[in-house]
Amino acid sequence: MTEVRPVGREQGKNAGDAPLRVVLVLDPTRTEPMTRPARAGVEVKLHLAALDKITATSAFVMRADILIVEIDTTKPAQFDQFARLIQELDGSRPVVAACRTLTVADTRRLMRHGAIDVLPLPIAADDFEHSIEQAARFRAPQVATANVHEGKVISFLGAVGGIGATALATQSGVLWAATKRVCLIDLDIQFGSAALYLDMKPKLNLVDLIDAGERLDAEILRAVAAQHSSGLSVIAGPDDMMPLEIMTPALAMQILSVARQCFDLVIIDLPSAWTSWSMTVLSQSALTILVAPLTVPGIHQAKRKLDLMDANVLPSKIVLNRVARPLFRTIDLGDTEKVLGRKVDYTIANDYLTVSGAIDQGRTLSAVKSKSRVEADLAEMVSGLSAILDADNDE
Repeated sequence: MTEVRPVGREQGKNAGDAPLRVVLVLDPTRTEPMTRPARAGVEVKLHLAALDKITATSAFVMRADILIVEIDTTKPAQFDQFARLIQELDGSRPVVAACRTLTVADTRRLMRHGAIDVLPLPIAADDFEHSIEQAARFRAPQVATANVHEGKVISFLGAVGGIGATALATQSGVLWAATKRVCLIDLDIQFGSAALYLDMKPKLNLVDLIDAGERLDAEILRAVAAQHSSGLSVIAGPDDMMPLEIMTPALAMQILSVARQCFDLVIIDLPSAWTSWSMTVLSQSALTILVAPLTVPGIHQAKRKLDLMDANVLPSKIVLNRVARPLFRTIDLGDTEKVLGRKVDYTIANDYLTVSGAIDQGRTLSAVKSKSRVEADLAEMVSGLSAILDADNDE
């Protein structure tokens, strides 16, 4: 395999430094002129070639440290051709997709195929700089093969803050850990508390993965992951409040890629704030569990987030948490589904004493109260979601 050399801002200033070779492959039918992007320490070569003619053994591909390939997103066949190229390259060099017309759905699809980044054409200097840094740090695109284990990613996201998404994520992880190798990663960088919900105080946390940067691998990730008595592995959020920008889309991709190699299921506890990297996480998730309260503001916030996820073709399930018994409900479930424009997938009973006791004591629901209604609802949700994930594996 070709080794991808890390690019620093000072690279290329010394005479002995070899420049990073970037090959920009454009559609030969392009008529408008293309300005060659520039960066210190980077040598950019332009090449005209139809996507279906590019192979891993093409001379210009073999000369590239990083490959940027134009994709016509209006032609469905090009997505398959891009996926074929990624498979042929088999991780030998990072590939960036470049598109004249681009939607978030297109970006998600291309990154699922193995693109390290996706750039709009014409390429702006800032976008090029950022993309090259990502590609140089990322050692290899994660391409699914028969010999590489790839677990599923499932993300928990609250429609509003304080609705209990973290509690559902942690308790679900405990249930899943009975039958699978499961890792819960707390990506709530500013207010993460998943480890505390399980009475865990690990010495290492997410910041250690971020600090590892390009050195991040399975060994480091396993070292950072703390073990719960249930068998669940937990990567805790930072001890201190950190800026959301400490995480990047490329780093989020790398963490997920390594975690998927190590575990059957990777559960992500996301912050309610929308960021570029959280969208990357959602794009890599087999399912996103949107947790909402049965309240007017909560349902309308859930509707807004569902609309955004649907527009970007992000598979999701809606879960209503803390749902009172019918006699005590002030909002009808049928009216809620009309507002959402879809059926509610799961409801979790309102059992304040059991759930708050579990959180305060850092225990599982069953340890606080055996055979509680809330645990039964949660087990039903986990069973249903497992069936969906298993069906995806069979396709």
